[in-house]
Amino acid sequence: MVDQYLAFVSRAGETIDGKFIYTFFFSQDPDIVWGEDWNMIPSIIPNLMPSMDTISLICDVVTERDFLLARENSCFTMQDCIDGIIALLFTRPREEELILHFGEEMDIVVDKLKQVGIELSNIRNTTEEKEAEIIDNVINALDNIKDNDGTATGDFGDTPEDFDDNDLDF
Repeated sequence: MVDQYLAFVSRAGETIDGKFIYTFFFSQDPDIVWGEDWNMIPSIIPNLMPSMDTISLICDVVTERDFLLARENSCFTMQDCIDGIIALLFTRPREEELILHFGEEMDIVVDKLKQVGIELSNIRNTTEEKEAEIIDNVINALDNIKDNDGTATGDFGDTPEDFDDNDLDF
């Protein structure tokens, strides 16, 4: 498996029984991770997210613990988080310590979470989803190509008998 690095953590909500849901975003290359307004203070800007083009894996965490997140603070930017000035996720004082930094390898993140009794769940590979979306877009584009006379060609549902020599003109 390709190495994955922690790029972002977001609070996704709460369960009916009061547990907190967090979404963890991982990237294969933390050097390219960026998002709109990541250089602005405060980081509590609504909808602050990384560019999904840079994210390769998304996971969820459900826990009773209410963590502090870099994206919710009002003093530091996400650039400060990338630079190591503030952690992506950290615990409140007097709680069992958990600190997760931008760019940490997924294996280290998983180990740190296990040490406090937390596991990643609902792991989604966005790279596969992106590849499938690109393939669908290409197929749709090819299906919609028109001949010079305005008639559609390239429909992948056609059989070889449905084509004539004009379909091959470029």
